[in-house]
Amino acid sequence: MEQQHGYGSINTSEELELNPINNNLLDNKLSGINLSNLKSKEFNILTEKKKPQPSPQTNFEKLLAHDSYANQQKPANKASGSSKWQPDVYIAPAMGNDNKVTMNYGFSLSYAIANKLSISSGVSYASISTTESLDASAPQTLSGKNLASVDAKVRGINVPLELKYNISDKLYTNIGVSALAVLNNSQQNSYIVNQVQSFSSPAINGYADSKTMIVKEKTVEPQPEATIDPDKYIGFYNFSLGYKQKISKKNNIAIEPFLRLPMKTFSKENLNLTNGGLRLKIDF
Repeated sequence: MEQQHGYGSINTSEELELNPINNNLLDNKLSGINLSNLKSKEFNILTEKKKPQPSPQTNFEKLLAHDSYANQQKPANKASGSSKWQPDVYIAPAMGNDNKVTMNYGFSLSYAIANKLSISSGVSYASISTTESLDASAPQTLSGKNLASVDAKVRGINVPLELKYNISDKLYTNIGVSALAVLNNSQQNSYIVNQVQSFSSPAINGYADSKTMIVKEKTVEPQPEATIDPDKYIGFYNFSLGYKQKISKKNNIAIEPFLRLPMKTFSKENLNLTNGGLRLKIDF
């Protein structure tokens, strides 16, 4: 079919062939595909899963995380093991019943077995002095002598075994036993003896007056080693109460009054070796 205009004619069929219709732009289906057979099938729409973004941390949280990481990098086993051991050295002036001061020096090592409880041992040089007075009277004969008192000094190596309980961060108490290996035992015996002494008075009328008297005197003699108690070991009960103060990051100083009670009397003269003093300790 041809249409005529003033300027010429246009073929309508040829115009339609040059401009085909795009069915996909207007219909909600794909051209040439039958969707009726796909109604029973399920379609999953895949979307990209986004990772949750962490909330921004504050400076304080970052500081805590950094400290926690630094602590985890430290050798925990070594630190926890070394904290249970506590070595220290000390000097301990002591006094017995003779009011004479003797010096003691030592080293100890404690191990924490519980939160507030620890066990300790060590070795020290110990010196103990004592005296025993006897109710001695003057001998009845000129050749006799009676024992009046005994002064003894015992030196040796002391090995304690004690339990330590921490009452607070600064206050603690110790209780235990110790064995003293005697290295030297010296005794001085004081005797009461009778001595004959003569006195003369100035001459009167050409005659001198002479008098003889028996005088009671006190003499001191070392006791022969053969008669000294041969016991080479002495046991003690130990009690102490201590106060410690930190003097540096790793060191403490402690003041520890102590008392040592012997388990039995010493020597045939029943010497009492009870002694006490003040222990000054520095741990490291």
